[in-house]
Amino acid sequence: MINKKSKNPFERGLFNVLVSINPIGKAAIILVLIFGSGLFVYTTGGTWYVYSHIMYIPIILAAYLFNVPGGIITGIVAGIVLGPFMPLNVETGELQSTVNWLFRTVIFSIAGLILGSMFSLAKKRLEEIQRLALFDRDTGLPNRAHLLLTIEKLAKEANTDTQYALFILLLDNHSQITRILDAEELSKLNKQLSQRSNSVLKSYENIYLLFPYLLCIIVRADGGEEYCKVLADTIYSQFQSPIKVNKIPVYINISIGVAIDYIRDINPSLFLQQGMIAANIASEKELNYWIYRQEEFDAVKNKQILLGGVTTAIRDNEFELHYQPIIRMSTGHIIGVEALLRWHHPKLGNIPPMEFLPTLENTSLLYSVHDWVMEKAMSELMDWEFFSGSMAINLSTRLLLDHGWIKKYEDLLKRLKLDPVRIVFEITETAIMKDIEKSAVALSRLKAMGSSISLDDFGTGYSSLEYIQMLPIDYMKIDQRFISSIVNSTKSQMIAKAAISLARSIGVETVAEGIETQAEYDWLVKEGCIYGQGFMISKPMPGKALVKWVQEEHGIGKESKVHNSLDLNQ
Repeated sequence: MINKKSKNPFERGLFNVLVSINPIGKAAIILVLIFGSGLFVYTTGGTWYVYSHIMYIPIILAAYLFNVPGGIITGIVAGIVLGPFMPLNVETGELQSTVNWLFRTVIFSIAGLILGSMFSLAKKRLEEIQRLALFDRDTGLPNRAHLLLTIEKLAKEANTDTQYALFILLLDNHSQITRILDAEELSKLNKQLSQRSNSVLKSYENIYLLFPYLLCIIVRADGGEEYCKVLADTIYSQFQSPIKVNKIPVYINISIGVAIDYIRDINPSLFLQQGMIAANIASEKELNYWIYRQEEFDAVKNKQILLGGVTTAIRDNEFELHYQPIIRMSTGHIIGVEALLRWHHPKLGNIPPMEFLPTLENTSLLYSVHDWVMEKAMSELMDWEFFSGSMAINLSTRLLLDHGWIKKYEDLLKRLKLDPVRIVFEITETAIMKDIEKSAVALSRLKAMGSSISLDDFGTGYSSLEYIQMLPIDYMKIDQRFISSIVNSTKSQMIAKAAISLARSIGVETVAEGIETQAEYDWLVKEGCIYGQGFMISKPMPGKALVKWVQEEHGIGKESKVHNSLDLNQ
């Protein structure tokens, strides 16, 4: 159990040593200063001289240490010490008048009162500043700064073999929750979240509110990973029933990230970062929880390094498009190509698209890469004078939901004087289902311009007949996972047959991806698949090599209707 009692930050200043002394010791020090000051005044000639003002030192110190009572009492005592028994002039033996030392005592007492009040107010204000710095204003829960201080304290005090675990609770549906709850209701929700978490813990102090949608729990984990797994499951189970906020039932969908480490001398920020990475992975994978591994941090770091080089890659032409031929299955003639993005990094070598494109999807860099791909692919299409076919460009989820790029596409068509009917946009089932209505709007606009739509990886996503009916689809691509097992798997055969039959019945043409054997090719031809591609036909190649391949293998311009596909994800 963690029990970290924070100190007043005012007590960490100049008088830190005095503050740490017990009250009796403090009082003794003040008395020594009072009588020491009195002795100093006596030895310097009495109250006739200016040295009597030295008595303000113990008054100030007492007001600081004991507030108003200490200031007043010390002022009275100081006045008496410099009072009837202290000569006005030691050398002549002249005594003070009663009015003189009584007036001084009143002044000392008033000074103690004022100073005590000032110090008291200052302490309260600094305590409030500390509370705001270390605790959430609305919920009263300790915050991120408090958590880092706690980890730092534990790291200094723990033994080398002591393990602790951070549990990061990420509210996956926080954006939806903020739409239905106001600020006050969100504060109540966070309090209830902490209470539910606390029901499986021993101490309320272990729960921290990092952000309105992010809670953290730190516990001792001597039981290691197995103990943390059990605790993660227990915490997760606490959020399976809705939380009522002002009679509004709120369903909480959480992902838990777990970081486990030996706490001795650990870096607090790094420990918290590990938990955050694990929570994000749990959210991405749609799992109840995920336990952090070092290789995951390295992977995240490498992805960020790659993202940092995207702008340079565009500027220095490190990106390149390769093309894989697509043929008409019945004749074997080339009728198109699929363009695949390649990154030739000057230091890291060839980087597969799947190592940077999924991360790119979540950044604005996606638009820069997409613009480069459209410009490069459409320009090369215009340069191939022998080729009268079309070029398809893959659209990611973000592009389907943000339609701003369509104007750039229109401008590019005009500048290149390219007929839009030669462009086919390729989409995935998963991208469509993020927001089917917005996707339908974007695709309808492209369709109205004269371009075609191709549905990629059919059968691997939702495969709903409803969205197939809603969307203006021209081509349907059968995923290579079915093609690779189509000869020996009855289930794969049934799925492929169903896809071909469905496409034929609604007037959509089929494309088989990933054909690698003659047996697969023959089966697809027999079942009526129209187009095909794969390593058996040809591997992807640069544009110049493609031109040579077409000339050597198939001649030039044998078919005018071509389905070209640009797939950034391969």
